[in-house]
Amino acid sequence: MKSIGKYQVIEELGGSAAGKTYRVRDAFRNREFAAKILQPVPGLSAEAKEQFCRHLAACAELTHHHIAKISDLGEVEEGIFVASEWRAGTDLRQFAKDNPELPLDQRLGVIAQVAEGLAFAHSRGIAHGDLKPGNIFVDTGRDVGILDFGIAKWLQALLAAGSRPEGLVAGYLAPEQVLGQPFDARSDIFALGLILYEFACGKYPFSADPGLIPREIVHSEPEPLRKLDAQVPDELDRLIAHALKKDPEQRMQTAEDFASGLYLVARKLRRSASSAAAASNPPSVEQLAIAPLVNQLPPLTTEPVPIPLAAPAAAVEPLALQVAVEYAPVQQTPDATPPVRERPQDAEPEARPWTARSYAAGSPRSPVSGTDLPKPPVVKAPGGSPEFQPPRSFLRPTAPPPVKMPPKKGKFAKRALIAAVSLILAAGIVGSMVSRQKLRGSENRIHVVTAVPVAVEPVAKPSPPPAPAAGEARAPKRAEPAHEEAVNPEIPAKQVLNGAVRTLWESGRYAQALALVNQVLAQDPSDEDARSWKKKIREAQAAEAALK
Repeated sequence: MKSIGKYQVIEELGGSAAGKTYRVRDAFRNREFAAKILQPVPGLSAEAKEQFCRHLAACAELTHHHIAKISDLGEVEEGIFVASEWRAGTDLRQFAKDNPELPLDQRLGVIAQVAEGLAFAHSRGIAHGDLKPGNIFVDTGRDVGILDFGIAKWLQALLAAGSRPEGLVAGYLAPEQVLGQPFDARSDIFALGLILYEFACGKYPFSADPGLIPREIVHSEPEPLRKLDAQVPDELDRLIAHALKKDPEQRMQTAEDFASGLYLVARKLRRSASSAAAASNPPSVEQLAIAPLVNQLPPLTTEPVPIPLAAPAAAVEPLALQVAVEYAPVQQTPDATPPVRERPQDAEPEARPWTARSYAAGSPRSPVSGTDLPKPPVVKAPGGSPEFQPPRSFLRPTAPPPVKMPPKKGKFAKRALIAAVSLILAAGIVGSMVSRQKLRGSENRIHVVTAVPVAVEPVAKPSPPPAPAAGEARAPKRAEPAHEEAVNPEIPAKQVLNGAVRTLWESGRYAQALALVNQVLAQDPSDEDARSWKKKIREAQAAEAALK
């Protein structure tokens, strides 16, 4: 096999009951991964396959230092593949062979890391279900990584389909898994208890043939760990016994409790080892010779020793007095020269005069002895009268009322600019609305045609016909034609139809509208618009007549 999807196969790492594992490389990201191709399940339904893929997607969301991160999922011709981050190192069984002299407290620290990773996965509602030494990797820095999260669901589907895959390790399954029941977080705790037992003493808890191991897991109790090694603390033996309870309800319930118990036992072992080391290394002759001399030294006094101070010419800062009192036990002679200070930060602080506020805060106290420091000297003027007498009040001076500062010019200009921009935007919006209304009004006025006055010459009335003679029959009187709207031949027919005809039709004057349409048809009988208008007017007249 040269590639698995987009991954280039570097080498085949081995196979298990779930499938084969390869070391692959993503050429695009230039990174290496561990890709496992799962063994096909005969007769697996599409719904079960989709459910398993959702479970794998949930496992891919686990991000923890002690869990190998699932980086990619996919399907190729060989089956479903799972690509996880590449973890350097060896599995737990090989690590135990390579470090046979590893102290017990450090072994417990390795298993406690596994418990931490399981606790994180359990907090997300995900159990491993196939925890074994081959799925626990330890690198050179003794950091632990748990592999193959989510694969136990596929193994469960394989067993439910009736297949017996090669390489199935039943020695680390919980009793409920052996009996075919669903697994949960407590099943991982049982498996971790078996792994801890084997890793601590180097022996598997149950001694039987491989085919009989599942029966031993369900019905037999492992031998207590203290019988194999008397140096094992009693707390560790009780912790393992609690994790290996057959009934999940009586078993340890959380991996957090497992990890905290392991850390407590490891700390007790380290303290016992350091106490034994101190007892086995007695003090040397030089140390015994120096001890009496040290005991004869007088204890350092914590009471301040008063030092005569000359009346200063200027006020002295309280910090200088405090430093002088704190270092009073050091004997100084008047002629002693101060040490040379080479660093600028070692220079004495500049003296500042006393103020009423600094004195009203209270009498300065020594942080070492807790006693009051001496009061500052009274500074006298050149004439001999006191220039400044610190007040004796210990009340804090009332704070002056806050002074309202005038608004800054920058803020006023900013507000004015914001107001101007708002007005401009509002004017633009109003203008656009008005222009839209005008545009709509102009569009409506296009269809309306104003009546154009037409000059009509007066026509002389015809003289009435002579009256018939007596005995002659009167001729029938002809009906006068109805008055019709005259159409100006200079106005286009389309404008007449969309203007005057539409107006008359909308106002309900169908007879006048029909007269105009007939005049247009008289000028151009092939006008389709006129014909459609005539049909529309006829229908309106018929509807009106039906209503009457």
